[in-house]
Amino acid sequence: MNAFYKFYAVLWLITTGAFAQNTHTIDSLQKVLKTDINNQAKVNTYNRLAAAYLDTDSAKVAHYTSLVFRLAQDIGYSKGAAKAWFHLGWVNLMKGYTTEAGEHFKESLQISQKARDNDGIGTAYNGIALVYYYQSQWDKSLHYHQQALKIRTQIDDKEGMAASTHNMALIYKRWGKYEKALEFFQQSLRLEIAMANQKGISETYNSIGNIQVERGNYSEALTLYHKALKIALKSQHQDGLITSYANIALVYDEQGSYQKALEFFKRALVIAKKMGNKRKLAILYSNLGRIYRRQGDYPTALKYFYQSLKIEQKSGNQLRVTKATQRISSIYGLQGDYQKALKLYQQVLKDFIQLKYQKGVTEGYSSVGAIYLQLGDYQEAEVYYQKALDVSQKMVLKWGITRSYLGLGKAALQQKQYSKAESFFEKALTIRKTLGQKALSAEAEVNLGIAYFWLKDYLQALKSLKKGIETAAKTGVPANVRDGAEYLAKVYEVMGQPQKALENYILFKQMADSLLNKRNIQKITRLETQYAAQKREDSLKQVQVQKEQAMQADIRQRKTTQQATYMGLVLSGLLIIVLFLFYRVQQRSNHKLGQVNKALEQALQELKALDSFKERLVGMIAHDLKNPLQAIMGLSADQPNHSYLSAIYQAARRMHLLILNMLDTQKYTQTRISLNTSSQSLHQLGSNALEQVQWFAQAKNIKLFQVTTQDVHLLLDGQLISRVLMNLLHNAVKFTPENSGITLKYEVLAATQEIKVQVIDQGVGINPAQQQAIFEPYHQVNAHQGSTGLGLAFCKMVIDAHQGRIGVDSVVGQGSTFWFTLPLANEASLEVLPTNQSSYTQTLDIALGPEDKAFLSPYLSQIKEYEFYHLTKIREILDQIDVAQHPQLALWKEALREAIITSDQQQYEHLIDI
Repeated sequence: MNAFYKFYAVLWLITTGAFAQNTHTIDSLQKVLKTDINNQAKVNTYNRLAAAYLDTDSAKVAHYTSLVFRLAQDIGYSKGAAKAWFHLGWVNLMKGYTTEAGEHFKESLQISQKARDNDGIGTAYNGIALVYYYQSQWDKSLHYHQQALKIRTQIDDKEGMAASTHNMALIYKRWGKYEKALEFFQQSLRLEIAMANQKGISETYNSIGNIQVERGNYSEALTLYHKALKIALKSQHQDGLITSYANIALVYDEQGSYQKALEFFKRALVIAKKMGNKRKLAILYSNLGRIYRRQGDYPTALKYFYQSLKIEQKSGNQLRVTKATQRISSIYGLQGDYQKALKLYQQVLKDFIQLKYQKGVTEGYSSVGAIYLQLGDYQEAEVYYQKALDVSQKMVLKWGITRSYLGLGKAALQQKQYSKAESFFEKALTIRKTLGQKALSAEAEVNLGIAYFWLKDYLQALKSLKKGIETAAKTGVPANVRDGAEYLAKVYEVMGQPQKALENYILFKQMADSLLNKRNIQKITRLETQYAAQKREDSLKQVQVQKEQAMQADIRQRKTTQQATYMGLVLSGLLIIVLFLFYRVQQRSNHKLGQVNKALEQALQELKALDSFKERLVGMIAHDLKNPLQAIMGLSADQPNHSYLSAIYQAARRMHLLILNMLDTQKYTQTRISLNTSSQSLHQLGSNALEQVQWFAQAKNIKLFQVTTQDVHLLLDGQLISRVLMNLLHNAVKFTPENSGITLKYEVLAATQEIKVQVIDQGVGINPAQQQAIFEPYHQVNAHQGSTGLGLAFCKMVIDAHQGRIGVDSVVGQGSTFWFTLPLANEASLEVLPTNQSSYTQTLDIALGPEDKAFLSPYLSQIKEYEFYHLTKIREILDQIDVAQHPQLALWKEALREAIITSDQQQYEHLIDI
C-alpha cells in the first residue's frame, strides 16, 4: 500500500503548493508579457510561467528560465535569478537527476543569501532537503527542513511553516517515529486551520491517516480520509479528491476488500483522466494492476501495468520507469516464466541501487530471492532474502521485514529445515496480524500450516491451513487458496479422512488451473505484442513529425533571412537620418539639463545643511535638558516624607527616558551599538521595569502583571534591555484605557532556541498597515498623541544588536501585543520560579502633615457618616474642600475621587483612615 502514499508525500516536500499546468493562468501571463511592464515585472512573469509548466513541460521551463537569467543579470535582479535556479532544480529532481537538482538548489540558496532574501532562502533549503529525501539521507533532509522552518518562523511565513512541519513529520514517519510524526502533523494542521486553507487541511488529514494505516488503525484512518474527502468535495479540489479516493481504496485493499478498493480507485481514475494528470494516472493504473494481480487476473493486471509504464517512460523519470518495470516482471514470475522474470528483476535491482532508492532495493532483493526459490536455488534465495531483511530492518519497513521472513521461511522449508521455517513464518504472521493485513496474513498462515505438516504437528497444521484458506477465500487471493488446499488434502489423508482429502485436492486443481491456463498466457502474449507494436508505431510517428518540423523550420528560416535583408537596407537609411536629428536635439537637451542639474545640486546642498542644523539643534536641546533633569531626579529620589516628590521623580525619569531615546536614536543611526553584556535575570529586569512605570499605571488604575514559570539568565546588556522594557510598558500604559490590565509575559521557544518577551495591553490596537512603520524613527500612529516617535525605533536598534527580532500582533479595538525575542545561547540557564504571576498594583500612600489633617478633620467626619456607595453625598462634601492653601491635600482629594470612580473600596477606606 504505498505507491499513492509516497507520491502524495513528495508533493508536500516540494513547496507549500502543488505546481500544475493551468491553461487559463498561462494565457493570462502571456497577455501580461504583451503589456508595457518594466524589466523586473518581466522577470517575475517569466518565473511564474516556468512554475506553471514545472510538472508538464521541462522544455518550456528551460526556455523561460533562460530568459530570466539573461534579463535578471542585465538589471541586477538576483532574487529573480534565484527563483529560476530553483525551477531548474525542480525539473531535474522530477526526472530523477538528484545530483544536478542539488547543485541548482544550492545555487539558488547562495544567491538568496547574498540578496538577504529570507523567502528565497527558505525555499532553497526546502529543495535541498527534498534531494536528500529522495536519496534516503533522512538526517540531512531533516536538518535542512529545520533550517527552512527557522527562517520561515523568523519572517512569520505561516504557509511555509505549515509545509516545513509537514515535511519533518514525513521524515519521522519514514523512521517509524509515529508519535513525533503526529506531533509535527498536528502543528501543520493548526497552521492550516489558522489560515483557513481548506486544501492544506484536507492534505494534512490524509497524511495523519497514513500514520494510522502504518499502525494498523484502519477505522481511524478511514475517518480521517473521509474528513479530507468531505473538504475536497465541498471545495471541488480535484487533486484532493483523487488523493482521498485513492487513500480510502488502499485501506480497503489492505483489509482484503478488493471490490471496494477497485470502486474507489476507479472514482479517482475518472477525475485524473478529466484533469489529464499523467502522474496520478500512472499511479492509479499501477494500483489497479496490483489488485488484479493479487486476485490472479494476470492479463488485466498486465494491461494496467503497461499503461503505467508508458506514461512513466514519457516523463523521463528513471526511478518511476524502474518501478513500473518491476511490476511487469512480477507477472512473468507468477506465470512461471522464471528466466525472463529473473533477468528483468536483476536489471531492476541494479537500477534501484544506482538510484540509491533503498525501498526499491529491498523490494528488488526480495523479488530476485523469490525467483531463485522457484528455480530451486534455495541457498541463493536465502542470500537475497537476508539482504532484503537487513535493508528493511535498517529502514524500519515492517512490510519489507514480513516479506523477508516469509521468503526465508520458504527457503528453509525447501531445505527441510522445518523448525527454522516455522519460526520465520510465526514472526511474519505476528507482524501482519499487528498491522491488520488480512490478505497478507492469509499467506503467512498457509505457510505456517505447511511447516506444521512437515513437523508432523497435524492438528496445528489443520488449524493454520483452514484459517489461511478461509481468509484467502474471503479476501480473494486464489494463490493462497491453491497452496493451502494442496497441503490440507495431505493433512486429511494422513489423518485418515479420504473424503475431505479428495475435496481439497479438487479445490487445489481448480485454483491451479485458473491461475495458470493457456488462455491467460495467450492474452498476455497478445498484450506484449500490442505494446511492442504501439511502441514502434509511436517511435515512427515521432521521427516523421521531427522530420516535418525540421523541413518547415528550414523554409521559414530562408524566408526570414530574405525579408530581413530587404528590411535591413531600408532601416539603415532611416537610421542615418534619425541619428542626425537625434544629435541636434541631444545638444540642446544637454545644455538645458546642465542648468537644471546645477539648480538641483544647489537645492540639495541647502537641504543637507538644514538637516544637519536640525540634528545639531535636537542634540543641543536634549543635552541641555538632560543635566537639569538628572538634578531633579537626584533631589527627589528616596524622599518618603513627601509623596509629591515621588511623582516629580517618576515624571522626571519618564522625561529622562524620552531624551535618552532621542540622543541614542540619533547616535546609533550613524554608529553601531556597542553592547556591555553580562549574565542577567530576565525576570528581575522585568520586575524593575514594572516598578518604574507603576506610578503611571496607578494614575489610570491599570493593574500590572508579570507572568512566567521560569527565570531565564542570558548574556545581554542589562541597561539597554531595561530601557526597551520601560519603553514598551510606557507605551502600553499610555494607550490602555483606565481600569484595565497590562501583562509582561515570557515564553521559551524550543523550536527556534529563543526566549520571547511579550507586553500585552488592552488598548485601541494598531491598524495592520502601520504595524511595520511604527518601528521607524519619528513615526507616529496618531499625530495628536504627542509622541516623539523614537521609543520603538530605539527598541528595534537594541534588539537587532542582540541578534533578536521585534514586532507587534494587534487587532484594532482588541489591544496589542508587542514582543521581542532574544537567542538562547549555550550559556543560558533556566530556573523554575515559585509562582507564575506577580501583581504590581499597590495601594497609593499620601503623606499628610498635622496642619493638613487638622484642616481635613471636619470634612472626614461628614464623609464617614455615609457608606461607600453614597457617591453623590461624598462628592458634595469633596467639592466643599478648598485645597488652595494645602497643596498636599490636592493629591489626597484627587486620589479619593479616583477611588470612588473606579469603585476601589480598599483604596477609599485606606485614604479616609487618617
